[in-house]
Amino acid sequence: MRLYNSNPYRVLGILANASAPEKQKVKARIAAYIAVGKPPILDFDLCPPLEKIERTQELIDLKSNEILSDEDKLKHAIFWFISGGTIDDIALSNLTQSKEIEKALLNFEKGCKGFVITEKSITSIINHSTLEIINYVSHGDKERLKKAIENKLAIVNSESHLNFILNLLNPAHSQLLGEGIKEHVIEMAKSIVKDLFPTKNEDELLMEFFSGSPDVLNKIAEKNIQTWVKVIKQSVMDCQNKMLFTLENKRGKDILNDLASIGNKLLDSTMPSLNKIRNVSPPNLLVISNIYNEVFQQVNYCVVGASNKFQEEFGAEFEKDRARALVFVRIAGPDCYDGIVELNKRALKLISPVDVPIKEKISSNLTNVLETQRDWKKISGSVANGGGESSKGCGDSMGGCLGDIFERIIGIIIIIAFIALLRACLG
Repeated sequence: MRLYNSNPYRVLGILANASAPEKQKVKARIAAYIAVGKPPILDFDLCPPLEKIERTQELIDLKSNEILSDEDKLKHAIFWFISGGTIDDIALSNLTQSKEIEKALLNFEKGCKGFVITEKSITSIINHSTLEIINYVSHGDKERLKKAIENKLAIVNSESHLNFILNLLNPAHSQLLGEGIKEHVIEMAKSIVKDLFPTKNEDELLMEFFSGSPDVLNKIAEKNIQTWVKVIKQSVMDCQNKMLFTLENKRGKDILNDLASIGNKLLDSTMPSLNKIRNVSPPNLLVISNIYNEVFQQVNYCVVGASNKFQEEFGAEFEKDRARALVFVRIAGPDCYDGIVELNKRALKLISPVDVPIKEKISSNLTNVLETQRDWKKISGSVANGGGESSKGCGDSMGGCLGDIFERIIGIIIIIAFIALLRACLG
């Protein structure tokens, strides 16, 4: 645990609220040892469970400078020991003189008074949580570790608690704003957890240990949302490129089939991340609305683009040659619109729990595409029936038969043209 091994108070060998004479006494002792080339052994080295310290005069000067300001004194004291009265002193004696860690913990716990933070219990809670964290390498109890970290975070959530502690460290202190200290302490606590569990997934680890800290959870959520949004946007861009390629290079029913597949793949690749974004608490409604609109607008483009391009091709074939139009209809088949319709239905179902503008457009377009599917099936049916009647006397030639067929379906074509015009008007 780097944070405890290098804590300035530990390196200097003192309590966080040591008096000026006590500080000078320990500094003189350290200097004397260093002068003769011997490592000083101090009460608060706590080796083990902490690592040995290689003290030099440069290190002592450096660590002394790290606790000059009131803010620095406080943030390092939260992770060290403070004498707040008789019970603390007894427990500190257990810790430093007789080296009885478990006995020290029991005595600190007496001073914690049920771990309700008051002016009488606050130093014992700090001391108990510090020793629980340091001693994790021995007890290995994750729940004890989590509770210790929770107790430290509970202290820094209150400016009155922080100013009371600072008064013990420096009676002449000025009033502090707690937010800066709180941020420091949260970051220090996070570094402890990451040091103790280096192989664990960082986000999962922090969510486990800081489940009661909204600030930490919100930052994790923000980072994750940024990652998820980036992945989703890339999927949307890939879909857009594939859609444009299909519209430019494919023909006939391939346009419908390929764009239905492309739209479904976009939903497959983005829905897991979309659901994660929507389930983050508290929800970021603006982010949810924007990213859902982006994905489902692209799905909608696949539906509308496929249907419009297919109808344009059919209309162009009909204008060129009725026989070619008949071949077009037969090759496409009566079920060619089914994939596009199912994509539209799937999109509407997936977006239904979310209140976003694109939902109304998808619903409206589902009505249109269902009508287009119905009309196309009528055209295909008329062609099939007309082809069957030719052997029963629909005319003396194939041309006459085609004329009969297209006279019957001309009304349907007009309807399709009207739907396409209406769709274009609706955007």
